[in-house]
Amino acid sequence: INLDDGSALMAFRMRGQSVPALWAAATYRAADGSVQTFAPEAVDFAATRRWRSPRTAIDYPVEWRLRVGQRNFVLQALLDDQELDSRRSTGAIYWEGAVRLLEGGRELGRGYLEMTGYGEPIRVGWAALRAQAAANERIASAKGPAWRSAIISPTCRRFAGSSGAAS
Repeated sequence: INLDDGSALMAFRMRGQSVPALWAAATYRAADGSVQTFAPEAVDFAATRRWRSPRTAIDYPVEWRLRVGQRNFVLQALLDDQELDSRRSTGAIYWEGAVRLLEGGRELGRGYLEMTGYGEPIRVGWAALRAQAAANERIASAKGPAWRSAIISPTCRRFAGSSGAAS
């Protein structure tokens, strides 16, 4: 989040299905360039308002109470509907978009928020690459031979049927 006074705040949380936070952290860069890093116990996210996508029926938190150290913020989506359906490229459906940061009811700045894993868990590593390669293969097969070389890269072809080991 770029703040109006020239400072910036970056905060994140990695969550699991049954655990609200596997890891969290934040960094505040003051306008003078000095940096303060916050440990997981100093960062807390709590959803305060949700939005359900009319296209995918996925429920996303679009307003958050964010605690960083001793400061308490509200993070609000500028528009609720900022869902991205990238199943044809990355395989994920997620929410990313413009947000504002408030403290004590006053807007401090604006920035960007990305939320993944609300529809399905995000796959990472070789399993994700194999799944994407298989999805690309299905798209190319449906579109015909002319699409095959445009969609299926040699790397994806190599991993489409692999067991996970690089070849």
